[in-house]
Amino acid sequence: MPSQTPFPVSTLNAAFVIGTLLALILLSKYRVRSKLPYPPGPRPLPLVGNLFQAPQSRYALTWTEFGNRYGPLTWLTFPGQNFLVINSIEAAKELLEKRGLNYQDRPRWVMLRETWSI
Repeated sequence: MPSQTPFPVSTLNAAFVIGTLLALILLSKYRVRSKLPYPPGPRPLPLVGNLFQAPQSRYALTWTEFGNRYGPLTWLTFPGQNFLVINSIEAAKELLEKRGLNYQDRPRWVMLRETWSI
């Protein structure tokens, strides 16, 4: 004699899937609210970020186009590192002169300095 469950298996599966989806939606909304907003920028792809939007040549032209599209501050994400591109003198003065103490503990680029003798 087969064992009977109070609910058909398909109903239990559907309830589990719906519950999981609701939990994921609630977690994603909570996670988004807990983060500080970043400046606008191109939407990053999973795992590679904005690697394919990064300029291969004519860097200044690409950053200028990003500045025209996203404003004076552009946020880019690359695997393992986030970048803020500053596209205006006013934004640079505001961030680096007036609020410079907030950013002085950023990581040092030791390899870059040794390679380029900076």
